[in-house]
Amino acid sequence: MTKGTGAGGADPSMLRRLNAELTLRTIREQGEPTRTELRTLTGLARTTLDESIKELNARGLIEQVEPLPSTTAGRPASRFRFRQGAGHVVGIGFDGARLVTALGDLRGTVLATDTQEVELDDAAPDLVTRVRDAVEACLTTAGVPRSSLRATSIGVPGVVSTDGRITRSWAVPSWHDLDLRTEAESVLQCPVFVENHARLAALGEHWQGVAQPCQDVVFLLTGLRLGVGVIVGGKLLRGRNGAAGEFGTIRDLHWGKPEDYLTELVELAGDKRPGHAAEQVFDAAAHGDQAASKFTTRFVRDLARGVRVIQHALDPEMIVLGGHLARSGDYLLNRLREEVNADVLFPATIELTRLGDDAITVGAIRRTLDYIDTLLLDQRWT
Repeated sequence: MTKGTGAGGADPSMLRRLNAELTLRTIREQGEPTRTELRTLTGLARTTLDESIKELNARGLIEQVEPLPSTTAGRPASRFRFRQGAGHVVGIGFDGARLVTALGDLRGTVLATDTQEVELDDAAPDLVTRVRDAVEACLTTAGVPRSSLRATSIGVPGVVSTDGRITRSWAVPSWHDLDLRTEAESVLQCPVFVENHARLAALGEHWQGVAQPCQDVVFLLTGLRLGVGVIVGGKLLRGRNGAAGEFGTIRDLHWGKPEDYLTELVELAGDKRPGHAAEQVFDAAAHGDQAASKFTTRFVRDLARGVRVIQHALDPEMIVLGGHLARSGDYLLNRLREEVNADVLFPATIELTRLGDDAITVGAIRRTLDYIDTLLLDQRWT
């Protein structure tokens, strides 16, 4: 019986499931624990633990590994580990210019990636085709059969409903009302989850990035539009219509047309790649270039106006700056901190993304793994 679980009137099948979940979670967290270590860590009785191990092994979720060499007399202790290759997941992120796809195992270890440039006038059916081709490329590279693919998550700009439909898409108008989840599931033949790309970037940064220690996080994604992903109490904030974080629609913030900034940025740098252009322009501003400094001052002022609203509305512990303009580095970061912190009650820590351009895709993998975690002991897992 699980620690603290009362026996009176308890459903035996539910207790078995809880015990198996506890055992599996402990094995995943500890790496390769022995049976004795599992008993100590879980508090389960020997026979209960043996039943859980037997069930998990039968489901193909764990395996017994060769015991470590022993320096004492007697048989070495058996060890168990999670079979992270028992299935595979895919995370896909679209930042407005590139479709980045990653194939991972059940621990989230990336086994293969694929990157495609995407023109903004691509029709919706072409997006689905590109998703299919990218997934196939990753499976082929990693030598993983399609049958091992358990689920996929896709991050896209716009408002996404709970059923995976893009209900608003300012960056790509042709995607308005696109049922991306249904269309992607039809070609991938696995469950697909669709989410706003800034929201997945926040999830990725909270999982593996600079925001790992924080429970209240805002991810500010600078790109074709300024997107905001919000995590409150360690959980993604979606809102009733999936529109939580759409601060860019507030006209007074001057966030509505960041493409105007991107256009000017590209012209100043003479480089059509927004990320590279940002590096060049902000570096020039840091070295006193007049045109670059004028652009930087205006951009930081408008960006800070929205960040102050976010700080007072959400009171986060950390704000993470990501996307194309985040490549500008410490110069932009320090200017933004100065502009924001001078006029807020409780300044949040403002940091650059640690995951860079991979934040959306990493978050997509985490979203898929969250779904997988609900299935591991379910009858649907075979």
